[in-house]
Order: sequence, then C-alpha cells, then structure tokens
Amino acid sequence: MCASIALAVFLTVIEPASSRGLQFPARTAFWLAHVLIPVGFAQIAQVALLGWPRITRASPWFSVTLAGLAGTLAFAPVAVALDAAFPVTQDLKDTTETLRGALIEEFLSLTPPIVLTWAALNATRLLRLTDLPRQTSEPTKPPPGPSFLARVRPEMRGDLVALSAELHYLRVFTTRGEDLVLFGFGQALEELGDTNGLKIHRSHWVNLAYVKTRRKSGGQLTIETTTGVTLPVSRARRRDVEKTLDGLGPL
Repeated sequence: MCASIALAVFLTVIEPASSRGLQFPARTAFWLAHVLIPVGFAQIAQVALLGWPRITRASPWFSVTLAGLAGTLAFAPVAVALDAAFPVTQDLKDTTETLRGALIEEFLSLTPPIVLTWAALNATRLLRLTDLPRQTSEPTKPPPGPSFLARVRPEMRGDLVALSAELHYLRVFTTRGEDLVLFGFGQALEELGDTNGLKIHRSHWVNLAYVKTRRKSGGQLTIETTTGVTLPVSRARRRDVEKTLDGLGPL
C-alpha cells in the first residue's frame, strides 16, 4: 500500500501528459485512483489464483502476470469513467461502438504499466520465493502434511512453529528456519485443521507446542517461540489466547 501511494504521489509531481492541465488536488485524486484501484483489483485476482495450485506452482511470475492482466481488465471500464470525469480528456459519445472501442483502447494502453507495476510491487518477495524450479540430482519427496510445506525449501523443512501472512504470501517458520511461499494464509489454516495451534492475530498462527513465553508491554501482548520468533497478539483475540496459554501451565 505504501509503495502504491508513493507511486501515485510521484506521478502527481512529475505530471505526465495524461493528467497535464489538472489542478494539484484533481491530479492527486486522478493518480491515486489510477494506481490504487488497479492494484486492488490485481490483489483480489492474485488471491483468487491461490485456489489454482497448478498456476501458482508453475511459476510465481506467471501467476503475478496473470493477476496483473486480470486487474487491468477489471480496471478498464473504471478508467473510461475516470477519463470522462476529469476535464483533461474529451467526453465519450454515448454509443455502444464508441464505448467498446474506448474499453479496448484503455485495456491495451494500461496493460504494460499495470502489469509491470504489479510485478515490481511483488518483485522483492518473488525473488525470495522458493517455488522456482531447482536443479537437483534427485527429486525431493514432498513432506507429509499440509501442501504448503511442499513449497518450503527442503533444508528448511522442520517441525512447523508458526505462520505469518504477508499479503498473498505465507511466511513459514519451522525448527530449521523460515521460508516465504506463494500461498494463502486462510487456505493454510484450513489445511492445518485441528492441529495443536492457535490463530493469535488475523495474520499470525503459532504452534502451541513451541510457545516459550508471553510478554506484556504497553497493553500489547506478544508471544515468543522456543525458536526465537516473536509474534503479536491482536486485542480481539487476547482474552482467548491468554485463556489457552493459562491452560498450558506457567510460561
């Protein structure tokens, strides 16, 4: 989100031709809409694609590109409406043929910048992903248990300690370290089912067997695992978490 806003501010300042002539407030609104809305559509598409394992396993870059294209397709009619709303562009004629042509033109012109922007926003995590094919002398046997563990690097596959959501990515903490995979947090929790763990935050889950201690500071409760991972507990879940931890004995 911060990177998207920064991009919108940058475009507002440099004033590209498509917004030239607009006053600063209108130009700011113009670029915020042209950045945040398609990024939001791409985010929704990316989450939806997590339900298609064959796509995400094939290549995370392909998945991100596909999400960018879907975001562009969804944004095209919005872009036409925005062009009509801002005085820098000519109003569309109220005919089906003109509208169809405008939609096609918007899609073709928006596809490169939106897809590249979405790829750039994901680049840091994508470069650290472990889903990419590896050159190994022998095929690695997938570990038993939840399917997301098969995406973790073999050298990092240990007992599951905790999970954290990072947008549509999943950070997996094990007794051997941590790894980042392209997988949904909610989907991971569904696969874990009744495993001896606890969702302590909308973005964090911890294996109770590896909880070392809990700390309170300024009204904030955090949990530290035996492997040194520290995770925050949300206020909404604090009472349930403390009740569960009390049942484990002194920590």
